Amino acid sequence: MRNLLLTGTIDPSKFNNTMTTLTDVGARLSQYESALTWWIRKSDFDNIVFIENSGYAFDEQRFADMAKKRGKRFEYLHGTPHFEETLAHGKSYGEIMLITEAIEKSALLKTEKSFYKCTGRLIIKNINRILNKKYSSDTVFTGIPSDKWVFTWFFSVGIEFYQKYLRDAYLYVDDQNGIFMEHVYYKKLMRHLDLIDTFSVYPNVDGVSAGTNSQYHSGRLRLLYKNIQLKRGFFGVK
Repeated sequence: MRNLLLTGTIDPSKFNNTMTTLTDVGARLSQYESALTWWIRKSDFDNIVFIENSGYAFDEQRFADMAKKRGKRFEYLHGTPHFEETLAHGKSYGEIMLITEAIEKSALLKTEKSFYKCTGRLIIKNINRILNKKYSSDTVFTGIPSDKWVFTWFFSVGIEFYQKYLRDAYLYVDDQNGIFMEHVYYKKLMRHLDLIDTFSVYPNVDGVSAGTNSQYHSGRLRLLYKNIQLKRGFFGVK
């Protein structure tokens, strides 16, 4: 099965809008719903899991029905908010805890060996091309090694690898002091280069960054340039 995990915080005011510029709940909800609709209709994933941690009253049945009509399965999980810890350590803490909780609670992921993870309001426009590529591992990332940073808005990970090497990443994040999930993951991944791989196609991400309220988007020429840079190792993790 091809599995996708989407993480989300629909109402960031529950976390005092910590390090978040995009705070309008209506706008955020619309982006999550649009992204979910796209993933269900356009991607080749069999299972789509959405875990959300603000407690917003989300219409999960709408997306379960949409998925079922297309021969797919959708699962919505109420994530534990971890209010105090997220306020103290930042969004990185909450994001890592959502991933871990999804692995523990999801009925769809229970018997699976790996999944792709994407930030819930984003889409990867060339996802089916990425899914059709062959990799040496289920754990696949891109990043900027020169900055000691991996992208966490989209990656693939083997569940066994996650449980062994990434599960405790929440212990080391401190967004307030510039130690983000991306830095911690990079450090951990560098210790196991023989067990990971790099995407051979640059993920064509589209959506809005909650932190900066800026658009994730690459035009045709920009995407071409990024793929050239990827081939040269600029976005590689090994």
